[in-house]
Amino acid sequence: MRWLTLLVLLATTAVACTDTTATESVGYSPVTGIIVRSESAVGDLGCGPAAGQVFKYVAVLRGPSDLGYDAGADAGLATPDLVLGIGVYDCFSDGLFHELAVDASYGIELFGFSKAVWDQNGGAIGTLAGALPASAAEASTKFLELKPISKTSCSAVQRTGIQTVASCPAPQHVTQ
Repeated sequence: MRWLTLLVLLATTAVACTDTTATESVGYSPVTGIIVRSESAVGDLGCGPAAGQVFKYVAVLRGPSDLGYDAGADAGLATPDLVLGIGVYDCFSDGLFHELAVDASYGIELFGFSKAVWDQNGGAIGTLAGALPASAAEASTKFLELKPISKTSCSAVQRTGIQTVASCPAPQHVTQ
């Protein structure tokens, strides 16, 4: 009986290990995306609900500027000022934008909001984030009107098959 079990095991292993050709698909696509580290929005202000700390932040993703073709006709990525996505994150959470065009440079604007401002303007911030303003300049103006305590501009180049971490200088303190 042991021999029969061993023979069945060897036969199924041989079938499972058959060679596949390059034209066969394995159904796996690696997750690609741009990660925005939370500390990029928080900086030296700290994360939390205390006065002067970043409580939540908004990340605005701008369209790529270097696709090398008329992306407007193909994918709606006509200008680097086009807003592709907006995310709202807790101060301790990294942001992620995924499924982006590869080998392209993206810009990300970060706006950090205190708990007091969030309590006052959180609904307006969420509405604006869901509306996708027509341009990054418009988004920046509107988010600045909602009184963030920090702001910075980041950049990233999305590569095939990997997640890229956005490069961000220290956030600037915004005075109202």
